[in-house]
Amino acid sequence: MLLIHISDTHLGYRQYNLEEREKDFYEAFHQIVEQAIEEHPDLIVHTGDLFDSSRPTPRALLEATRAIKKALGHGIKVITIPGSHDMPKRRGVPPHALLEELGAIVLRSRRPYVVVEDTFIGGIEYTPRVFRNILLEKLKDLSIEASKYKKRILLLHQGIEQFLKFEHELVLDDIPKNFHYYALGHVHRRLVMDHGLGKLAYAGSTEVCSRDEYVDYLEVGKGAFLVDLSSDIPEVQRVDIDCIRPHLTRSIEARTITDLMKEVEIIRKEVIGLRSRKKPVLHIKVRGDVDWQQLRRLFTDRLSDILLTVRFETLSEEIEYEEIHIESINIRELIQRRLKDRKKTELAYTLFNLLSQGDVESAHNLIEEFLKGELHDIEEYKT
Repeated sequence: MLLIHISDTHLGYRQYNLEEREKDFYEAFHQIVEQAIEEHPDLIVHTGDLFDSSRPTPRALLEATRAIKKALGHGIKVITIPGSHDMPKRRGVPPHALLEELGAIVLRSRRPYVVVEDTFIGGIEYTPRVFRNILLEKLKDLSIEASKYKKRILLLHQGIEQFLKFEHELVLDDIPKNFHYYALGHVHRRLVMDHGLGKLAYAGSTEVCSRDEYVDYLEVGKGAFLVDLSSDIPEVQRVDIDCIRPHLTRSIEARTITDLMKEVEIIRKEVIGLRSRKKPVLHIKVRGDVDWQQLRRLFTDRLSDILLTVRFETLSEEIEYEEIHIESINIRELIQRRLKDRKKTELAYTLFNLLSQGDVESAHNLIEEFLKGELHDIEEYKT
């Protein structure tokens, strides 16, 4: 069996509120699907965050259906799971339900696995860390069912501690060892390692969702994985796309207008030298006191014709010294320090995420479930 593993396409994401960036995500998705079709795989698996929102725009739905219909039209099966972004914030079906109407297969609680040509393919939708015990039970059940089949694939959209230190739901030892290919989503960097009977892989995002991801892109690329399951150990190869818009990060320290003009001219020559078909996004870290009106006017006058946008960030000496520490601040870690209790920390952190998204109903349901569990523990203790 030959499969293409795609993940984290985040269709509909309008980065910096720019239509051009939204289109970049659509272009990346269409390009990787086109290249997948050229490989003539038996199936395409997508491991979550197909959309950037559980309520995607009509444009995002349209782009998704066009690509999926094209793959299905070539006789390629399409199997996907909902990720953290496209899971409904309230009770209901994910936007993937529309894809099911087209003929795609969506794996989640009501349909956790499918068998294709005697190959078991199991999948679990994104599960928050507070429901870790439920996630582990589902993994155990899939592992038992999968053991009946010769070839076994597992689809997950979860963070693993080894790759996502603060935001993980699982550790490697939690993941069953009897699968041949572990197709993972959620981590935006491409990663492949040995695990169980074969390979565990994060396909990574298909576009740059944050400026830091561009460094990873330069190192390991963006796209998908081509996986050949015909041998005992799967063979995993990269399928790269070439439509990624450049992101440049530069620091400037301009004491005078002359210094500033020199910095801008250096940047202009550098951008022109890229010879990119897409105008880059420029991230500027500014040290020292500057005349912001003058700074923006100069960048606009000299660079607007060759850049999509410029993102400014100020850096004082104090901020620069603490920069690494500030960027590594983790909400869960701060809550843990305060509550000093893992179970309560997970509850508080999940509530924080739900309420920050305005999902009061899910937060209320979560509190009810937690209190029921606490009462049950008390009764158990009494007996």
